[in-house]
Amino acid sequence: MFIKRSLPFLLVLSSFHLSAQTVNIESSRLDETQQGWQGLIDLNFYAIQNANILYQLNNKARVQYIKNRHRWLVLNDMNLSTTNDLKFEQNAFQHIRYGLMIDSPIVWESFIQNQYDKVQLIKQRVLLGTGLRLRFLEKGLIHSYYGITYMLEYEKELKTGILHLNSRMSTYINLKLTISDWFIYYNTSYYQPLFANFSDYRFTTNNTLEFKVNNNFSFVTRFTMTYDSNPVQDPSVHNKNLKLTNGFSYKFK
Repeated sequence: MFIKRSLPFLLVLSSFHLSAQTVNIESSRLDETQQGWQGLIDLNFYAIQNANILYQLNNKARVQYIKNRHRWLVLNDMNLSTTNDLKFEQNAFQHIRYGLMIDSPIVWESFIQNQYDKVQLIKQRVLLGTGLRLRFLEKGLIHSYYGITYMLEYEKELKTGILHLNSRMSTYINLKLTISDWFIYYNTSYYQPLFANFSDYRFTTNNTLEFKVNNNFSFVTRFTMTYDSNPVQDPSVHNKNLKLTNGFSYKFK
């Protein structure tokens, strides 16, 4: 069994109610060239007290199993950021995904996902999805994947209890650009419209800059922007949410 652990310490420079609207599965995959089991567990907690008390807790677990053409991926995430009575971030999700390699660049995937987001007033959102993931560019310094998926979405609002049952299309592009041996740029962008109404959509872009000091130690900057054209109708819920973090990561195996 191969176990990879990461011990990151993140210094948050800017944070504005980032929701768990769209989960970036591409950044959660482990080494897809390796057969057998792999895993990753992160647990981060810190508290700061001055005029207010700030608590932040992040828990991340990843388990991946690959055997020949079959791939399993299990994810569990929980995030909490709060100060006094104000909650900046409170969300969690669980995700199970199965993939069958049809050809070297093509994988058929199916998944189920459960999530909640109290800041965005989502009591529960359950997704059932299936579709294709294609490696369409892998040349030199550039590695890129494209995915298209059908999703059945069940959603229950937190305050009103209103239920929604929708069919969505989810498309994404994943890009890894190795600028040099010590500088890597990652981007994953999702576009998720309703099949019945393409003006009702979600868009998310995740951007990461990784500056490698050596094979184990890196400085990391992450920026995420999420836009929902039709969120829960409440003054506290925004269409656009942003998050910027800086920190470092140490990985060993």
